[in-house]
Amino acid sequence: MVRKFVKFFFIISIIVGLLATAAGLLAGMYFYIRLTRDLPKIEQLSDYRPKAVTSLYADDGTLIAEVYDERRYPVTFDEIPERVRQAFLAAEDANFYRHPGIDIISILRAMWVNLRSKTTRQGASTITQQIVKSLLLSREKTYERKAKEAILSYRLEKALTKDEIFSIYLNEIFLGAGSYGVKAAARVHFRKELDQLTNAEAAYLAGLPQKPSELTRPENRDAALRRQRYVLDQMLENRFISREEHDIARAETITIYPPENHTLFAAPYFASHSIRVLEDIFRDQIEGTATPTNPGGYEVRTTVNLRAYELARRSLRRALREIDKRRGWRGPIGSIDDDAVRPTFEHVDSISQLVAGDVYHAVVKQVDAKSGQAIVELGALSGTLNLKKAEWARRIRTKEGKIIGGNPAQIVKPGDVIEASLVLNTDKRVLDKNGHQLVKLKLDQTPDIQGAMAVQNALTGEVKAVIGGYDYQQSVFNRATQGKLQPGSAFKPFIYLAAVEHLNYTPSTIVPDSPISMVAGNGKVWAPQNYDHKYLGPITLRTALQRSRNVVSVYLLQRLGVQRGIQSARKLGITTPIAPNMSIALGTAEVRLIELVRAYGAFAAEGWLADQIFVKSIRDRNGTLVYEKRTKQQKVIEDADAFIMANMMKGVVERGTAQKVKELGRPVAGKTGTTNDQMDAWFVGYTPEWVSGVWVGFDVKQSIGRFETGGKAAAPAFLYFMKEWLKDVPDMDFNIPDGVIPVAVNLQSGRLTDPDAPGA
Repeated sequence: MVRKFVKFFFIISIIVGLLATAAGLLAGMYFYIRLTRDLPKIEQLSDYRPKAVTSLYADDGTLIAEVYDERRYPVTFDEIPERVRQAFLAAEDANFYRHPGIDIISILRAMWVNLRSKTTRQGASTITQQIVKSLLLSREKTYERKAKEAILSYRLEKALTKDEIFSIYLNEIFLGAGSYGVKAAARVHFRKELDQLTNAEAAYLAGLPQKPSELTRPENRDAALRRQRYVLDQMLENRFISREEHDIARAETITIYPPENHTLFAAPYFASHSIRVLEDIFRDQIEGTATPTNPGGYEVRTTVNLRAYELARRSLRRALREIDKRRGWRGPIGSIDDDAVRPTFEHVDSISQLVAGDVYHAVVKQVDAKSGQAIVELGALSGTLNLKKAEWARRIRTKEGKIIGGNPAQIVKPGDVIEASLVLNTDKRVLDKNGHQLVKLKLDQTPDIQGAMAVQNALTGEVKAVIGGYDYQQSVFNRATQGKLQPGSAFKPFIYLAAVEHLNYTPSTIVPDSPISMVAGNGKVWAPQNYDHKYLGPITLRTALQRSRNVVSVYLLQRLGVQRGIQSARKLGITTPIAPNMSIALGTAEVRLIELVRAYGAFAAEGWLADQIFVKSIRDRNGTLVYEKRTKQQKVIEDADAFIMANMMKGVVERGTAQKVKELGRPVAGKTGTTNDQMDAWFVGYTPEWVSGVWVGFDVKQSIGRFETGGKAAAPAFLYFMKEWLKDVPDMDFNIPDGVIPVAVNLQSGRLTDPDAPGA
C-alpha cells in the first residue's frame, strides 16, 4: 500500500513539475513576447548618424563658424587613440571585450558593494547597456525597462562588432561643457586634438561620464581630479599602462580650459549672416527634413575672403573714428570708483598684448596741466600721453550734445578713466624716474557712431565682406544686411537710369536746375531744395548727377512717372517697400545696404545683375555635394545704358561730390548719399570688377554733424579699402560697348566741342 502511494505521489510530482515548468515557460514566453513586441529595432544603430557640428569655412578653407544642437565631431574607431579607448574601458567597463553585453560578474560585485555600503556606490551597466539606454530606451527606472535593456544589449552584441559598439559610445557620450563625444571633449576641455592627449588628460575625460555637468564646473575641479586619479589606478590595475606611466600621469598638472561660448571664430558679421542664409537654403532648396544642425555634420564653403573682411573692418573703423573725432571729445568715461566702469579695466601684462588701432581703458595717475603730460595705468603697464597734442579733443562735446572749447589737461584728474591707444612709429623709449619703460599712448575714444560696409565681386555675385557695425562684440546687429535705411542721393542712379532708358536722355541732355514745387498727397505744397539751397539753371544731366542736384531728380521723376522710378529700382534687385510718391527721387525709401551694393554691381558688370552668393557649396559628412551655388546673372540694363551710367558716375568721383575717391588713382564710379540734417551718409562705388558700399550714421537717429556728407563721411572708408584691396591689380577702365561713339562735349552746355577745348 505504501509502495503504491509513493509511486502515485512520484507520478503526481512529475506531472505537477512538468505543468509548473510548462507554466513557467509559457509565462516566460508571454513576458518575453510582451517585452519584445515593441522593442526598438537594433538595425537603426548599424547606420549610426549622430547629431554633429556643421562647419562654415572662408574661401581659403579657414574655419569661420560652427553651428550645432550638440557639439560633436564624429570620429572612426581607428581615429581614437588607444590610450583614450583604454581610459574609458578602465573607467566604465573593463570586461567589455569579454562579456556578451551584460556583465554578470560586475552586477554581482556591484550588488555586494552597494549592500555593504547601504548606498548605490557602484553601477554595473556595461558600455553596451549605456548605448541602449541612451539611444534606444527611455531613462525610466523600472524592472521592465531593465529587462528590455538586457535583451537589447544582447541583440546589439549580435548585430555589431565590439569595436563598432565602442565607437558609437565614444562618439555619443556627453562629457560636460556642451561637448558630446571624445573629440569635442578634447577640444573643449584641453583645446587639443585626440592624438595630442596625454594619459592624464585621457583619464580626466574618462572620469566625466559619471556626472559630466557637475564635474566640469570650476568649483568641482578637485572632485574631477579625484575621479581622474581613480581612472589612472584602474588603468594600472587592468594593465593598460605601466607603473611608470601611471606615476607620470598622476604627477602631471593638466590645464583645463573654461568652455568657449562663442561659435564664430572669424568674420563674425559675415558668418552670422551666412548661418541665416544656410537655414534658408535647407528650408527652401534641400529636400527632406534635414536642418543645418539635424543631423548636422555639413561642410559649408562660404565666399568670404578674410583679407577683404579685415581690410573692410579696419577701413570702416578708421573712417568712423575720424568722424567721431570731428564731433569732439566726450571727456573721461568715468572714475576708478565707478562700479559701472570697473569691469572694463584692461587685463594687459605686456606691450606685446596691445594691438595697433585698438582703444583701451586707462586710469589716470598723475596730470601736469601745464605741460599736458599724464601718467596712466593700463592693466599692469604704466604709460604716458600728451594731452596737449590731442587737438581734436579741444572740441569737447557735453552730454547734452553741445560743443564747448577746452583743454583736456585741465579737465582730466587722477582717478579718471579715459580711453587711449598705442602711439605707432616711435623709436623713443620713455622711462619713468625709476628707469621702467612707459608705454607711449595717445588720447582716444570709441566712436558712438555706427557704420556698415559690404564688398562684392560685381561679375560673379560673390560677397567677399560684410561689416555690420563698428564692433561685433559691442553690437551683433548687422546694419549691412538687416538695417533698412534711407539712402538719400545714392538712390538717384535708379531715376537717372530710367531717364536714359525711357526718355532717351544722354549725359549731355540739358535739364533745369530751378525751383520746383507741387501739391503733395496731403494737399500741402512740397518744394524740394538742393543741399546748398542754390540753383544752377540749365545744366547737363551729367553735371546734375555729379553735383547731386535734388530738384533735377524730382524733375526727372515727374517726367517719368513714379512707377517707372520704382520699376527701375525693382529690376536692379531692391526688394524693400517703396512708397509711390515723388520724394523717392531724393532717396526717402528705405533700402538695405547689401541690396544697394548688388544693384550698383549691375552698372559695373555692363548691365548684368548677379545673384549674391554667400554660401557657395554644402557637403554632407560623407563628402557628398548636396548644394552648390554658381554665378547666375540676368541682363537688366542694355550695354550702352550701363556704360552711360558708369561714365556719369565716374564724373561724381572726378568732378563731383566724391572727389576724395580720386586719390585711388584708377577708374572708379559711384554715388554719394546724404539724408536730411546729415542723419545718414552713404557712398557706393565700383570698378569694372568690384563694388562696395558704405553707410554711416546713428542707430537712434541724430545728425552726424554739419557738413558730414556722403563724400566726407562715407567715401573715405571705400577709399581706404580699395587702396589696399586693389594695390596689386592692374588699372582697368569701363568697356565702351559697340554702338557707343565717345565724343567731346562742353560740360556746361552739352554741345559738341574740341577735345582740347576748355571745359571739354
